[in-house]
Amino acid sequence: MNVKSVFVFALILGVVAGSGECRSEENPAERIVWHANLKRGLALAKQTNRPIFLVSGAPSCLGVPGVW
Repeated sequence: MNVKSVFVFALILGVVAGSGECRSEENPAERIVWHANLKRGLALAKQTNRPIFLVSGAPSCLGVPGVW
């Protein structure tokens, strides 16, 4: 087999493998909502009685990542 035949075979195999039926969940879990504004995020968390997960960050300095 030459390279073109292998490529075409892989492409067809990928299309066939990916053509399965996509089903949506009957009761999907609530998704995470990201907020860029702390005040609005806290207000929504209080209103919906849900916890928050705060991620803060800053520019990196001397090779230390900026997210901690």
